Amino acid sequence: MNEENISIQSNQKFTSGNLGLFVRLPLTKHNMSMASLLCRMQMNESELFPDPGLQQVELQQRYSFQFEAVVQLFGKEMVISYLANFVEPQEILDPDYNYRQIAETFAGLSTRPLITPSSVQLAQRQLEEEYQELMAEPSNAALSAFFNNWYADQPDYAASFIGSIEDITKATSQEVRRFADAIKTQASCVFGHVYDARQVKRLLQKKLQEEGWPGLALDFGSRDLLISAPDLRIEKTDE
Repeated sequence: MNEENISIQSNQKFTSGNLGLFVRLPLTKHNMSMASLLCRMQMNESELFPDPGLQQVELQQRYSFQFEAVVQLFGKEMVISYLANFVEPQEILDPDYNYRQIAETFAGLSTRPLITPSSVQLAQRQLEEEYQELMAEPSNAALSAFFNNWYADQPDYAASFIGSIEDITKATSQEVRRFADAIKTQASCVFGHVYDARQVKRLLQKKLQEEGWPGLALDFGSRDLLISAPDLRIEKTDE
């Protein structure tokens, strides 16, 4: 594990802390689709809380612990971001609420997705409904058509919302599991701002080593993010 890939800074001015685990991947239609599906599944449930309703209840009981899994685009690459915000333990008179619990919760939600046929189907239904709502907006439909025209020869860059809805709805739990195992080997890093930075860094290093995340040993930086613009010598209009 590369020490430089885990940067936790001390922040003693605020009553809340934050942590983020970031995974860098090549931007392809398949990666975008699988990442969107996996992130939605992780927002619903996990091995820690194996029920869509249970996860939200448990996080709320942990003093409104907030967790988000999102996909962000950066040129020719994409980043899966696992983000957490929480109340600092010294603000709460509860001996069971401490940095160990916070680190274990964050690492568990980020690295231990619950991947079953039913969890995949739930996320597929949610994303399909979300996609239909997005495409019902004329501006979104126009933007999607523009990208499909602009990147006609580079289709991996065309699906800028959630990837390919066809790939998402056809995905199996085995495919999602292979993708989840593969992202562990991709360049990753952890950032955070907490009151006791040294303790949280130590706890996260130990937990992520236990979970097995070799991507934290790789250089996260990237120097080639630009997508070359295609040479389009045509004029085309659409209503």
